[in-house]
Amino acid sequence: MPLRAFGDEPRLKISGIAICLASILEAAQNKEGAYRVYEDAFLQLINAPSKRPSLSLTMESLEVLTVAEGIRAVSIACKLGELAHELKKPVADEEKWLVWSVDALLKIIIKEGLRTDSNNKNGTRDVTKSVQSTLDELSLPSWAMLHNFAAPFEALGSFYARQGKIE
Repeated sequence: MPLRAFGDEPRLKISGIAICLASILEAAQNKEGAYRVYEDAFLQLINAPSKRPSLSLTMESLEVLTVAEGIRAVSIACKLGELAHELKKPVADEEKWLVWSVDALLKIIIKEGLRTDSNNKNGTRDVTKSVQSTLDELSLPSWAMLHNFAAPFEALGSFYARQGKIE
């Protein structure tokens, strides 16, 4: 089906369908299948705006994603890092997902913070309100809600602690 058949925010809807499917696979104890679905959803989300799909995790994809799509990608990447650990995938796999999620989240927050809002006397946008309103509009899974917004940072910190790389 063409993307336009999904109406507004089609990439969010398609990735949402994938998240539901992966959640069902996880509940059925098929974590490897869930991992593959999450990975595919992530790659489709970050590659959708590109004419040349790539399997590499670069920050360039964030430039063309909406804030909501970027947050969705961060959530999925963090989930992939968590599952990589549970599935005992190579340490490099877990690290790449967690590092990408933290880097992307910081980039989104900085990008949103640099935008101006005429209602704000300082000329800067209130990032917390922006992120909260975006999350309110999305039907993100519980692991991606605002109260878990620090989850990528915590997950990456835990990963490095397990590796003995506290610094």
